[in-house]
Amino acid sequence: MRKWQELSINAFMNISVAMIAGGILKIALEYKSVVSSVTMIVLGLYLLGIFILIAQEIETKD
Repeated sequence: MRKWQELSINAFMNISVAMIAGGILKIALEYKSVVSSVTMIVLGLYLLGIFILIAQEIETKD
């Protein structure tokens, strides 16, 4: 994997983890908006899974 690919995948993974953490923090601070918090967590997990699969695909090609 090239360095720019590694850095870009890492940046997108960090965004996904931030979405997960933001959803958990939103649930902890404001319990009224559970649906949007759970949506943020699920979307973050989904994106993280996609980026892991993309990184694995790039790694196997090299």
